[in-house]
Amino acid sequence: NVKPLLDALGARKVLLVTSAHHMNRAAATFEKVWANSGISFVPIPTDQADPEPLHSLNVWIPSPYALLDVTKWVREYAGMVGLAIM
Repeated sequence: NVKPLLDALGARKVLLVTSAHHMNRAAATFEKVWANSGISFVPIPTDQADPEPLHSLNVWIPSPYALLDVTKWVREYAGMVGLAIM
């Protein structure tokens, strides 16, 4: 839906703004869908993917939030696999 607007504006570069958590999949989708369009993108993550450093003890203690994070990453991985087989 955005392509006609970008063509009318003569855009050659766009900002790809999404959560850092989604950026790999969003970038891969952009590259696949917009290949040969002449439009490139600049990735702009809106948050941090890993807010806690691995040396923090909190990273290694199980919590309900960790299960939510794992669920989000599994969904992102499934999306990348789905993109690869399309």
